[in-house]
Amino acid sequence: MNKWLAQQNHAWLTVFFLILGTSIGAGMMTLPLLLQPFGFFSMLGLIGGAAIVMYLVSFIWISLCYHFEPDSNLSTYVKNLAPHLLYPTHVAYLIFFWSLIAYYLSVLPTFLVPYVSVACLEYPVFYCFVLWLYLLISPKKQGLLNEIAVFFMLGCLAWIGFLLTSGKGLFETAWPSKGGAQSWDVFVPLLMFFGYHLSIPSFRVYGLSAASLKKATFFSAFGIFMIYSIWSWLLLSFIAQSQSPILSQNDLIHYLLATAQNKDILRPIAFFSFYATWTSCLGLSMGASAYLKDCMQGSTLLIAFITAMPPLILLYWSGGVYQSLLGLASLLALYLLILLPSMLHFLLHFQKFRKISFLSLTLIILALFFIVSEMGILFKYL
Repeated sequence: MNKWLAQQNHAWLTVFFLILGTSIGAGMMTLPLLLQPFGFFSMLGLIGGAAIVMYLVSFIWISLCYHFEPDSNLSTYVKNLAPHLLYPTHVAYLIFFWSLIAYYLSVLPTFLVPYVSVACLEYPVFYCFVLWLYLLISPKKQGLLNEIAVFFMLGCLAWIGFLLTSGKGLFETAWPSKGGAQSWDVFVPLLMFFGYHLSIPSFRVYGLSAASLKKATFFSAFGIFMIYSIWSWLLLSFIAQSQSPILSQNDLIHYLLATAQNKDILRPIAFFSFYATWTSCLGLSMGASAYLKDCMQGSTLLIAFITAMPPLILLYWSGGVYQSLLGLASLLALYLLILLPSMLHFLLHFQKFRKISFLSLTLIILALFFIVSEMGILFKYL
């Protein structure tokens, strides 16, 4: 019994770090810019609201996971509960994953090249090859390597915080409101900052019980909420001293350089961005390889190849198509992360208990509202 509990505790910690690494991406640097027009408590409310919504979505995913076999994935859920959605789901999943990984492969070299003079780090092919090797090793070793990368990422974040707080007159009571009018459209991007759910089915390889997995998702949501809140408060308090609007990431970095009195701040920013992007890449790839294995039942070698190679092809030979596909990322993520699993859970709950799941119904309504909102924004820029 004690051995089983020890295994559960170690497994949920592994999953905790996988969720942390998948959710916290390089886009966190721009999170304060999204929240700049809001007051402190509105900011906490927005981040907390996104955390709660996505935590509730994790319940839906966990319920689906433990209804089917341990090695099943979203493909099996759809095949059994809504088979007419199977091929649209395949298309949506692969477009979302491959275009996102293609983008990650394109930006990873830009972070390290100015500071690390190793020739292979300049080429996306190298990161694609390392990703392929990562997918070939055992889940236990994958979890360990991810934990190491997450520790480095958090260390870089602490390094940035130290450099910022070493300046004089850091914190101002006035909250900056120079980023334009408040827009609640920022809530959908905030939801994506907590989006790790496509990897949840792959976590069952660690032998977690449903209760342990719920525990891991709770502490992960809380940890991500705290990191995002402290980061946004720190940066926005710092920005409060600016005499000119800070509307982009370049504006932010130039202002930090001028105010932090230490140009070395670019180094931890670059390394944080690298580790944040890389851990997101690892977490998403684990989920995608499990999805493809569920679809194809192929060998590990083949699944790893199909997971890692198409993004590289998109990057080099698609003529920038992946960048156009990224414009659909929010819509596809809302469908895959929230709408589809909520619909499947609604059907499953009704089949089992002949009752309506109000949690699923609420999430379906929210997802449809967010999708319509995102489509309105998308058409506005077409």
